[in-house]
Amino acid sequence: MDAMHLGLNKSPLYEQVADRLEGLILADYTSGERLPSEQALAEQTGVSRTIIREAMKLLKERGLIDSKTGSGAFVTKPEAQNISNVMARIIQIEKIDPDSIYEIREVLECAAVRLAVRRATEEDISEMTKTLDALRDRGLDAQTRRNLDFHFHYLIARASRNPLLAILVESMSNVFKDVIR
Repeated sequence: MDAMHLGLNKSPLYEQVADRLEGLILADYTSGERLPSEQALAEQTGVSRTIIREAMKLLKERGLIDSKTGSGAFVTKPEAQNISNVMARIIQIEKIDPDSIYEIREVLECAAVRLAVRRATEEDISEMTKTLDALRDRGLDAQTRRNLDFHFHYLIARASRNPLLAILVESMSNVFKDVIR
């Protein structure tokens, strides 16, 4: 009988501990809150401080904590950039073609527009108008134009008042920029 049938996890212990700590963080902590010391976590989980240290590195890679020398580890909100980096790696590994990426952009943006039409505030519209006005400048370099363009599309997603949609659009912007480049 193999380990999976016995209910044993084949992943390294530090990954199992990181998964457990992630569950605790998501359930019991808010952004900015300080985690217990490595020693306290080691005692709580019944593993060595070395395992805790490795688990904490993994949580930092996941964007869930930030360590401050002498102050401890603090819960952080994962940024859209973390999602973007993961998506970029998946796209490269899976060799996803640019047409598929554009199709996803179209799906996200059409959904954002449909919702924003109903939910946008005057402030949202004003900010979008300012961005469009900036885009009319023919002297903009390509990178500035690309950044303003994606900012405009992010503003539409934000105006949808669907926070997950805004996060997805923001996190995909770097992927889209890479494809355009």
